[in-house]
This record gives sequence, C-alpha cells and structure tokens, in this order.
Amino acid sequence: SDEVLRGIWEKELEGMANRIKSMRGALRDRLEGKLGGDWSHITQQIGMFSYTGLTEQQVGYCTENGVFMLKTGRISMAGLNEGNI
Repeated sequence: SDEVLRGIWEKELEGMANRIKSMRGALRDRLEGKLGGDWSHITQQIGMFSYTGLTEQQVGYCTENGVFMLKTGRISMAGLNEGNI
C-alpha cells in the first residue's frame, strides 16, 4: 500500500541523512586531527554537498591524491565513506 511504501521510503531517507551527517562529523574530525584549526563549517552545513574552504592549490593536491572535488572545494558528502575519509 501507499502507507507501507511511504514508511519504507522515510526509513531509507532517514538512514541516508544520518549517514551523510555521520560522514560530515568524520571528515571534520579527520581534518582537525590532521591539520588542526576549526573545521566546524563542515558540520554546520547541510545537504549532500559541502564547501571545504580549501584553496584551489589545496584542491589540486587532493585531486592528485585521489580525492576529487570542484576547484571551489565543493565535495559530495554522499561520496564519502569510512574507507576514504
């Protein structure tokens, strides 16, 4: 029924949102642990994408090492997992 399908969809949606939120926290922890400084803007943003605040030169270094994002430092949070943070 429509109610059953909606319930399934809501659980899947909640799971995806929680996973992205968890990845934001993990990314922030990793950045603060490796680089120091305040990376709270990562966890203050919402949605599937995040602006990292990296410079174009820093983005270039990341890209050379297999971490892909736009030159502006915008990254897909949905593309992150425990194995690539």
